[in-house]
Amino acid sequence: KTAPRFNRAAEKAFLQGKQDSTERHDLPLFDPIIQASGGFSAPLHEVTIKRYGLSNAPRVWYKKVDRTVKGASFEQHSFDRCFYTHRGEDGLLDCLMIVHVDDFLVAHREDYDLEEIKAAFTWGSQTALNPDNEIVFRGKEIRMAKKGSVTTLQVTQKAFIKEIDDAPT
Repeated sequence: KTAPRFNRAAEKAFLQGKQDSTERHDLPLFDPIIQASGGFSAPLHEVTIKRYGLSNAPRVWYKKVDRTVKGASFEQHSFDRCFYTHRGEDGLLDCLMIVHVDDFLVAHREDYDLEEIKAAFTWGSQTALNPDNEIVFRGKEIRMAKKGSVTTLQVTQKAFIKEIDDAPT
């Protein structure tokens, strides 16, 4: 059986990573030409905490996600570095996860326990997909249908196509 799929958004994603000081050595403030210009008369401070606006914030966040989900025994797919799979004790796939910045789309078997992933991040909105509703993930409408023991997913981009059709030419 397949449990509901979840569309989750990590809340304040760029504040959940940990700065890596080895990636910030090439700041323009240390450029010898800038130093010789004397353009910075006030004392400069190194930012060592999580902050919005740092140029490496998306990478810091991605590294946290990657480290966390791999620590939960997920494997990274070789074709898409933001697609992760998890296998149960039986060796069969029990969870699939697509990550796009702070949006997670998770499909899992009923026997997979999501608590490890839920506890690893601070979450914003969460939407469960079931046969009675539709979710939107990265501009794609996803609807679940059940016919007997068979579950299918229908993925469309009606809203996206409508925006293109309505765009001025």
